[in-house]
Order: sequence, then structure tokens, then C-alpha cells
Amino acid sequence: MKRFAILISLFLWGYFAYSQAETSDRKGKIAVKLSYYGGNYGNYPGLKAGAEYIYWAKAKTKQGKRKEKYNERQLFVSANIGGYTHKNNSTLLFINAEWGHRRIKKSGFLIEGFLGLGFLRSYYNPPTYTLTTNNTLEEVKGAGQSGLMPSIGFGLGQALYVKKDAPWSYYIRPTLAFQMNYNHTSLIIPAVEVGVSYLIN
Repeated sequence: MKRFAILISLFLWGYFAYSQAETSDRKGKIAVKLSYYGGNYGNYPGLKAGAEYIYWAKAKTKQGKRKEKYNERQLFVSANIGGYTHKNNSTLLFINAEWGHRRIKKSGFLIEGFLGLGFLRSYYNPPTYTLTTNNTLEEVKGAGQSGLMPSIGFGLGQALYVKKDAPWSYYIRPTLAFQMNYNHTSLIIPAVEVGVSYLIN
């Protein structure tokens, strides 16, 4: 809980620190995103797709001793769908929403932090059986677990639209997700996301 409070404080600090800066052209834009989403630090293959809305964006330009400095800050919200599979264990599917803060340098280098909340459903890959009243085994179709999935993470990447006026950016995002109500406790899901984003307007 303390980590969530610290991250929210950083988001709010970034907002107020740039409240007097110029509005960026990125404000109000929508981006579509597609990425490799790997569970267990990237070892379990999967995909994630989503749409992002940049609802606040401010930019500051100032002259330094040797060169001009540029910083842009963005607040964004996104809706996503994704999942991954662990061959001998289970396949996990999820939908979620993320809220985050992004900072971009003049070079296009970006760093971001985000919080997420969603819903997941896992399906066991090996056959699952139950014992019937006749003392025979019967296969259970679609066996698995469901639960809320809060998440927290950060990202590093490159926004090509800053220097090259191209609508693309690429990124890597280490993430910690939590499967709630997993066998009466919670399961930590470390994941790595590597993807691209395209501004469509």
C-alpha cells in the first residue's frame, strides 16, 4: 500500500510542477498499443493490446548553459486486453485499465510509471477431473480461477514523435500484477511487456 501512495504522490507532484507550462500537441491524442506480454519475467509467452488516451500534456523548453532543454509530461489512461500461457500449468486472460504519468526528454527518451486494475481468468491447461457420486472421474471443462488483478509498474522507451515527427514509440515495461483470491491468498505475477505505440490522431 505504501508503494501505491508514493507513486500517486509522484504523479501529483509532476502535475502541479508543470501546471504553468505550455500545453503539448499530444494532449487529447489517442494511441493504439501492441506488445509481447510475458509472464514470469517474460518466460511465459503472451500478447497485450490496448488503446491509450493522453488527457493532460504539458511541455517546457528552456535554454541551458550549452544547449536547449526540453521536457514533456503526460497523464494518460488506457484500456487493455491480454494474456499469456504457461504450457504445463495454465493460460491467463485479463482485461484492465491503467492510469499513468510519463516524462519525455528532448531526445525522445521516455520514462513512465502506472497503476492498473482489472479482472483475470485463468484456465488450467492439463485436464482437471472431479470425483462423481458414482465414484468415477469426470473431466471438468474450463476449470480455473477468477479474480481482481491490481498492478503496478514502470516503463522505459523512445518516443519518435519528439525529434522525427513520426507517430511511433517503443517501450519496455516491467510489471508486478497480483491475482487476488488465489487459493485464499494472492499470487504475485511478475511480467515484462515489450511493445510499440502508434498515435492515430
